[in-house]
Amino acid sequence: MEWGNIISRGIWALLQPSNSLVLLAVVGAFLLWRGYRKWGFWLSLVPLSCLILVGITPLGKWLAIPLENRFAAFRDLPRGDYAGILVLAGTERPSLSTVHDQPALTGRAERLIGGGKMARLFPQLPLIHSGGTGKKGEWTENDVARRVFEDVGLDLKKVYFENRSYNTYTNATESRELIRTQGLDKSGTWILVTSANHMPRAVGAFHAAGLRVRPYPVDFKTDLQYATFPKFAVAANLNDFDDVAHEWLGLVVYYLTGRSSSLFPGPDTLSVPPPPTELAVP
Repeated sequence: MEWGNIISRGIWALLQPSNSLVLLAVVGAFLLWRGYRKWGFWLSLVPLSCLILVGITPLGKWLAIPLENRFAAFRDLPRGDYAGILVLAGTERPSLSTVHDQPALTGRAERLIGGGKMARLFPQLPLIHSGGTGKKGEWTENDVARRVFEDVGLDLKKVYFENRSYNTYTNATESRELIRTQGLDKSGTWILVTSANHMPRAVGAFHAAGLRVRPYPVDFKTDLQYATFPKFAVAANLNDFDDVAHEWLGLVVYYLTGRSSSLFPGPDTLSVPPPPTELAVP
């Protein structure tokens, strides 16, 4: 499991657009220095041009709009007979939390806020926080989430912490296993809380794992409109593009590897019963 986490993060570090473009530009500069002018010129010009284009335009936000719009209509959660609440990790900063002995969160803090809100609205439901990565001797993502839930006064008696997952696919499979081992509701619909641009991939993964979910998207990064004009905010624009590229690439990879039920999961996915799994066995 630890090696899976390292490999997964290592591959993305290489594929992350801002990293890969800089690496290509460095290779191009090296080739120019070594006298390979043709290859060096193009391997320098193309990635640098792409970095400039992404850095000065809201391309990342434009590409995020279809992802965030996919389940935007599910922001209002109706009362219903739900089985429980699933909150996906990804907002926690374990290293800083360890150093300062208090929860440190990223810009995705709405995941924990939304999960806490659902726990208040449905106090009878179990809540699963899925994500357990962390370095030896440091807080894990679950440790950070636990402290946040404690600090806001959430009753932890019905909170479960799944501590074996390291990506969206294992969020789904390990949460399914925890539901089985803890004897939680096996057939109902689980409220799924995660970032809006991550929700399509999460829905596909959980559906493929045999769990029926009801999306509750949070952490919107766009206003769902394309009327965004370029602004000179290179760091923010590159970060937006890296983030959305991760999701689009993830959708393709998950579908090709059978980890998602469809290429671009949407509301129609929710109407299709999830495939049978061991959860359906009495």
